[in-house]
Amino acid sequence: MPTVLIDRNKFPPKGWVFRQPETNWTAPTPMASNFMDTVKQIIAHHNLNPGFPYSTNPETVAWELENYTCLRLHNNPQYCHSDEPHAAARIATKNVTPKRRCGSCS
Repeated sequence: MPTVLIDRNKFPPKGWVFRQPETNWTAPTPMASNFMDTVKQIIAHHNLNPGFPYSTNPETVAWELENYTCLRLHNNPQYCHSDEPHAAARIATKNVTPKRRCGSCS
């Protein structure tokens, strides 16, 4: 289920960490950069690697950083929430054990 950051200004544990696995690149200053500075660093890396199908659209890259951060934080509810409107209700009902009737009950 897709998740998004609750607040892009809330500094996550270990900072704005990001790794581009295809090039083994990591954001150079995760503890010293804010969210948008890290987005700009990622875009700069993407521009330097035109042989890969990386986006340089700020909105797309911001979503990539949000997604990466929420996955890294295991969707910690202090930092992330689902962007699906009915996800909370689905999760709540998933944890309910339905009552079963026995075969001979009427």
